[in-house]
Amino acid sequence: MKAKYYFSFFIIFLIIFCGGFYAISSNAGDITLTLLGHTITQHAVIWIAFSLIIFFLFTLVFFVGNWFSNLTHTYRNDKDFDHLLSQIYSQALHKKNEDFYFKTKHYQILSNILKRFYLVANLDSQSSSYEKIDSLFDIYKKILQGEISPIKLSEENDFWLSNAQNLIQADHKFAQKILEGNYDEKLQILAIEELAKKNHLGEKLIQKFISSSPSSVLAKTMLDTTLKNGYRLGHQDLVSLLSLSNFSSKEYIGILQNLKNIFSPDECIAFFEKLSSENKEAREAYVFLLLDFSMMEKAQEFLRDNDDIVLAQAFIDLKKMGKNYAVENFF
Repeated sequence: MKAKYYFSFFIIFLIIFCGGFYAISSNAGDITLTLLGHTITQHAVIWIAFSLIIFFLFTLVFFVGNWFSNLTHTYRNDKDFDHLLSQIYSQALHKKNEDFYFKTKHYQILSNILKRFYLVANLDSQSSSYEKIDSLFDIYKKILQGEISPIKLSEENDFWLSNAQNLIQADHKFAQKILEGNYDEKLQILAIEELAKKNHLGEKLIQKFISSSPSSVLAKTMLDTTLKNGYRLGHQDLVSLLSLSNFSSKEYIGILQNLKNIFSPDECIAFFEKLSSENKEAREAYVFLLLDFSMMEKAQEFLRDNDDIVLAQAFIDLKKMGKNYAVENFF
């Protein structure tokens, strides 16, 4: 019951009760009481009214106490509810070392239960009517559409990878950071391709990449991408990337086709001559190069010490017999 209704009820009850008592007990005399050393004489109705007022005041004290208790309980519930929503938001972003303390037992238990679960966003779900969570879902959807998140996402977040891909395409400095760090190989491949496409693969960055001892997949990607985008790699950088790539004989021939589009014939021959002396997998590509430039004598001279390259020898033998075939058919 609201206080104003209780107060109105008491006034009406006091008037009716005291008025009724006075009408029924009109012959009742005065009553004399000693209170705190003072003697007071009043009609019986006055004493009854005074007693009821005292009772009313005590009940008001109880009402106020109960109201304050409910107010405190509601405040704690609201604060704990906000903390719980913040915990859900924090867990959704995979933020670490964030502890939430609750003043109500049930919310504390619920919080402890939530901490034992990994939260996954269901983007097809309905709105929660909680703006902070719904705005986070809007960010996730925009990330999948190619936009960049305005909030920082942890690497454990399900949408960090997609957001990182968007950042690589938009920011070459971030792409460099990915290339230089210990990140997912797919991300680093994308970083190499984007940096090469936008001409941000400087010599220092390539050398730093080589010194980090990348995987053969990354080394191959770096080599293929730079060659396809017209980069003129230094001799030592080129040798290092070829070595890290662990190319087979057939793959060396494929790389040779790209090098021929960038370097002059003399540069290609000099490079592969040196490379074949250091890496046996490059020998076949060197012979192919010599035959492609019709340097038959030099090719035969090389084959005397490398007689296991039978396809090249077969091509030369057929050539001597007057049978002409395209050299590409043999490699």
